[in-house]
Amino acid sequence: MPEAGRPLPAPARDPLRPIVHSTVVASLSGGALVVVIALGFLVTATPAWDAWDLSVLQFLSSHHTPFISGLSLGIAWLFSPPTAISISVIAGAIVALTTRSPGRTATFLLMIAVLWGGSEVIKWLVHRSRPDGALLADPLAIEHGFSYPSGHTCFAAALSIAIVFVARDDRPRRILLSAIGVVVTLFTALSRMDVGVHYPTDVSAAIVYTVAAAGLFLVIWLGMLLPRIRWLRS
Repeated sequence: MPEAGRPLPAPARDPLRPIVHSTVVASLSGGALVVVIALGFLVTATPAWDAWDLSVLQFLSSHHTPFISGLSLGIAWLFSPPTAISISVIAGAIVALTTRSPGRTATFLLMIAVLWGGSEVIKWLVHRSRPDGALLADPLAIEHGFSYPSGHTCFAAALSIAIVFVARDDRPRRILLSAIGVVVTLFTALSRMDVGVHYPTDVSAAIVYTVAAAGLFLVIWLGMLLPRIRWLRS
């Protein structure tokens, strides 16, 4: 029994509890996703927008340094699909071992998969071509496929958000991980422009999309789907 006069410790909060103000979060997130998709169609149909975007890439391409270029190419490899999948699996295993929670592990892995995979759906919908490397002063790589939004940036943001979610009830750790995630995501975005394979609009849309998709995913998953899967709640 607790000593007289000493308050009882606060009960542990459920790490898989639904998002507070879920209706507001879902509305804002859904609206942001609509804006991202609409902007994608707009920039794809507006040559003048490509010209402005390309001017930013031209500036970066004309001011390469060995150190920054090396980092940019390193990120291009690190967050490429095969390596990114490996990172996700390893990170998921770490979450499983440290939390011993099937629900938190599933949420972590599913969040990355849904957010990252969703960016590929938008790419297919928008059909924006990648920057033409022949127009750049010093392109570091030539990539094919669609450009909007940046998949590398989406993965960096999705991984960061998923890690922060795991630490949602540890405020000091959450703040530190959030700061690290912001830095990693922003540098990934800059690296994709530095390499010359994504426009500024692509990486900006990737960040907005991932944050919005994360909000909508957590509202649906934690509030509607996860409570129905009993074995994940154990």
